[in-house]
Parts: sequence; structure tokens; C-alpha cells
Amino acid sequence: MHGGELNNEVFTKILERSVYMKARDKMKLGKKKDEAEAGKKEAPDFLYPILKKLSLQTSGVLDEGVAIKVKMEALKSLKERLLTRAEIIQRRLE
Repeated sequence: MHGGELNNEVFTKILERSVYMKARDKMKLGKKKDEAEAGKKEAPDFLYPILKKLSLQTSGVLDEGVAIKVKMEALKSLKERLLTRAEIIQRRLE
């Protein structure tokens, strides 16, 4: 009987481990699929609104003068957003 119990314990450990490993593998596959789907999505073009505002082409290489205009417009927009946030924070503190 002792040998039968040992076989049952070994069998149980093997079965428990295989179920555990299967679940773990399935979880890894799910994560890989999610990462692959996330990689398929196009990265947002942060300059698109600025290029559209300046009536410039949205694809291709920009020459130096145009790139400087885009940079200045982006910095101006950032400054405006920061000032707006600072005003909101200031109003909340008062």
C-alpha cells in the first residue's frame, strides 16, 4: 500500500504541475498577443495638429525653416497649456 500511495502522490504532483504550467503558458500567450496587438497600432503623430494648424504637409521631411516654425509653435502651445494649468492650481489654492 505504501507504494500505491507514493505513486498517487507523484501522479498528483505531476498533474498539478502540468495544470499549473498549462495555465501559466496560456497566460504568457495571452500577454504576447496583447503586446503584438499593441505594437500593431500606429504611434500617434504629436505634430499633426501643429502641422495642420500651420497648413503644412503632414508627411515627409521638413526643411530647416519649416521645422523651426513647427518647433516654435509646439513650444508656444506647451507654454499656453502650462500657464492654464498654473492658473487652475492657483485658483484652487486661494
